[in-house]
Amino acid sequence: MGAAAELLGSRQVADRILAADILAQVRFGDERQEARAVALLLPALEREREPEVLACLIYAFGHTPDERAGPLLLALQNHPSGNVRFALAYALPMYEGSATVSALIRLSSDPDEDVRDWATFGLGSQIERDTREIREALAARLSDPHEDVRAEAMIGLAKRNDARVAPALLQELQSHASEARDQWPLLRDAIAEAVAAASRTSDPSWLPLLAKLQELELFDAAQLEAAITRCAGRHQEG
Repeated sequence: MGAAAELLGSRQVADRILAADILAQVRFGDERQEARAVALLLPALEREREPEVLACLIYAFGHTPDERAGPLLLALQNHPSGNVRFALAYALPMYEGSATVSALIRLSSDPDEDVRDWATFGLGSQIERDTREIREALAARLSDPHEDVRAEAMIGLAKRNDARVAPALLQELQSHASEARDQWPLLRDAIAEAVAAASRTSDPSWLPLLAKLQELELFDAAQLEAAITRCAGRHQEG
């Protein structure tokens, strides 16, 4: 720990990066050292200006969350460095609160596609909250130019039983050749979440998607049939 503290005070960027990386792993080796690591990391995060080091410090607080770091992390959400914003998208889901959600929503529309991808994953899958603001932010990513961002948005909305996933996923199935679908694991995850949402809600809005999945034989036949029966039953009742 003493060596890490010395490196953290170095004028050399590489030394400070190494120190942050070492302290980020402390809890995985000896959790009793976590408090000492945080005591070193907090003032370093507050004074650091070098983007590469800042990103490593942020990752450290993703591995070792501490509520005192929350305001310092949130203050960096508009940082000009994409690496810093990406690190924030990684770390912020470990922190609770509306301000954290708001920051992730902002990052989910970031110009950098990697930042958008991780922030959308955080909003959709790492955070369990279900609010209108979160669902609207995820829905906004259904038309994202990056396919992984779109998939993360679909997964997050399906987890929240939002039927806007159905037409978006149907469009993906119609526009991707079978070879491309096989090479896009997140699309398979989105399909699984969508079928589960259809089964939970029995909403007939899911029927066109379920029929397409059945036609393409892209999911377990028994589970698809059960979901179709539920959704069609509600449709007939209506």
